Amino acid sequence: MSRTQRMTTDILFVVGLFTAVVWCGAQAMKAITTTQGVSLAQYIAFSLGFMIQFMLALEAGRKNPGLIISQQISLFGIWSTCSAILVAVVATRGHYSWSQADTMIARFAGVGLVVTIVWAFSTKKPMDDAAVRAWLNISLKSLPQFLLITKILTEGSAGITWIAIVLGEASILTRLIPLSVSMKTEGVNRDKVWLLVSDAINLVSWTAVTIVWLLKK
Repeated sequence: MSRTQRMTTDILFVVGLFTAVVWCGAQAMKAITTTQGVSLAQYIAFSLGFMIQFMLALEAGRKNPGLIISQQISLFGIWSTCSAILVAVVATRGHYSWSQADTMIARFAGVGLVVTIVWAFSTKKPMDDAAVRAWLNISLKSLPQFLLITKILTEGSAGITWIAIVLGEASILTRLIPLSVSMKTEGVNRDKVWLLVSDAINLVSWTAVTIVWLLKK
């Protein structure tokens, strides 16, 4: 790994830690006053998705140990913890009302999970296979984010802060770029490949949310 690559990935790691804490913190603070445009179902799926990515990163690090993948493991661990706290905050707000959009998001994610599980069994893939875990993550994170758009369109976007929008985009890049460098310098394995695929799709879905959020402002 070159000095420039090392410096870049170290900076992105620090930025990634910052975005995880600030993103979840900003949304948690906002939820105390309003949850308009926020989906508890999406947050639950979001948190579970990070936990699956954390397991993918752990396996990737076991197969090809290195500094960058170790940093990625830490990032997914922080996101898993912070997102779980965010779920707890939103769930305990007395003014939150489970909506039809929440039900749609939960059902959509559920269908994605069922399809993935059926595919895994039909192809005799174990549930801890990298591709299976990646599609479970996509079902939990990316698919609900596309449906979050419907909640923003029907209820508005007041519950989603501009910090969440900007840092949401930045945080994905702080994982995708170092992971790409890790694959070049620390070795490639299926867990890294599918981790990259799952976050790339996550970037597409969050960009769609960002566009709708900007249009509703």
